[in-house]
Amino acid sequence: MSRNSDKTYNKKTSIGGQALIEGLMMLGPDKKAIATRRPDGKIVTEVSDRAPSKGLANIPFLRGSVRLVSQMGVGITALMRSAEIQEEAEAKAELTEQKPEGTEAADRSLETEISDTTSRAVKTGLETEAIESTSPEPEPETAAVEAVSTEPELETGEVEATAKEAGSVITENRPITATSEAATKASQPKTQFFVTKSRPTKSASRLDNWLEKHPQIALWGTVALGLGFSIVLFILLPSLITDGLKALTGWQGNSVRQRDVLLAFVEGAIRIFIFLAYLWFTSRIKEVRRVWMYHGSEHKTIATYEAGEELTVENVRRHSRFHPRCGTSFMFLVMLVSILVFALVGRHGALLNVLLRLALLPLVAGISYELIKLAGRFDNPLTRFISLPGLALQRLTTAEPDDSMLEVAISAMKAVIPADPTRDNW
Repeated sequence: MSRNSDKTYNKKTSIGGQALIEGLMMLGPDKKAIATRRPDGKIVTEVSDRAPSKGLANIPFLRGSVRLVSQMGVGITALMRSAEIQEEAEAKAELTEQKPEGTEAADRSLETEISDTTSRAVKTGLETEAIESTSPEPEPETAAVEAVSTEPELETGEVEATAKEAGSVITENRPITATSEAATKASQPKTQFFVTKSRPTKSASRLDNWLEKHPQIALWGTVALGLGFSIVLFILLPSLITDGLKALTGWQGNSVRQRDVLLAFVEGAIRIFIFLAYLWFTSRIKEVRRVWMYHGSEHKTIATYEAGEELTVENVRRHSRFHPRCGTSFMFLVMLVSILVFALVGRHGALLNVLLRLALLPLVAGISYELIKLAGRFDNPLTRFISLPGLALQRLTTAEPDDSMLEVAISAMKAVIPADPTRDNW
C-alpha cells in the first residue's frame, strides 16, 4: 500500500466502518454512528452507544467467528436503516412535488385565517388537536392521506385529513392546537391531492405487522439468510465442483495425502475465483459502485485520523482509499487459511466434506482474525505480505469518493472518536 506522507499511520485505531446506502457506519469503542446523505442534500447522523465486548468475543481464536456474526447483525441493521432514511426522504419529496401551483399563497392565507378562527373556536368551547376535512358525502371506502408541508418540521400538533378515493380536498399540516368547523371553511382555497388507493394483501399486512412486533427475529433471520447464501456460494459450491472434477478425471494421485492437498488447493482456487467474480459483477452495478465509493471514503477518513490530521475534506481527500485493516482483507484471508485447514482433514464423501467445512469455519475465521490483528499491530515484511492480497482486492471493493461522500464519512467519524485517545488503540 502506498503511503501519502511520513505521518501516515502514526496511530493505529480500532475504529472501523461499513459502507451503506448513500452513507456509512462508523464503529468506535463506545459509540456507533450512521451517517447518510438524504436526497435533499442534508446529512443525517444517528449516534448510539455500544455495549462493550465480553465473554467469547475477547478470547483469541474464538473472538473472530463471534465478532464476525455480531458484525453481520450490526451491519445489516445499519444497512436497513440507511435504506429507510432514503425511502422516507423520497416519499416526502414525492408528496411535496404533487402540490399544485399556488399552494404557497394558499398556505399563507391559511395561516392568517386559521389564527382568527382558532380564537373564535376557543370562545365557543370547541377544541380539537387537528383540522379534519372530509368529503361532503360519506363513501363506503376512503384512503388516509397525510399532507407534507415544505415548511420546517412542525413542533406542535399535526393536521391530518381523510380524503375520497380521488379528487378530494384536504388541508396541510399546521402547528395549531384548537379550532372549529369554521376553520375548515376559512382555509379556502384548499390544496388538492389526488389519491390513488392501493390495498395490501391480508397476508402481506399480517407479515409486516408480525415483523414489526418481532424486530430481533427479523434481524437474525436476515443474518441467517446472508450466512446461508455465503455458505452455499463459497463453501458448498466449490466443494461440489471439486468433487465433480475429481470424478470426471478419475485422478487419485500418488498418495492419499498428495491427493488431498492438491484437491484442497483446487477447491481454494475455485472458491477465490467465485469470490472475485462475485465482486467484479456486483461492482458493475451503479448502486453498488456508489457503495464502494463510500467504502473508499471510510478508509480515507480513518487514515486521516490515524495521521493525526484535522478531519477536513481537503485533508481526507489526499489519503489513499486502500487500508490494511479492512473487512475485504479479512474475507480474503479466510479463503487462504481455509485451503490449509481443509487440506488437513482430507476429502471424503460429498456430504461429509460439506459438514466438515461448516464445522471448521469458526476455526478458520478465528485464525484469520488473529492474522489481521497481527498485521495491523506490526509493520514488517511478514505483516505486509499478509496484508498484500487484501490490499490488492480493495481495487474491486473501493472506489475514489467525491467530496460529498467525504463529508458524510467525516460526520460519522467525528461522532465515534472517544474522549480518551487511548480507548481506540488497535
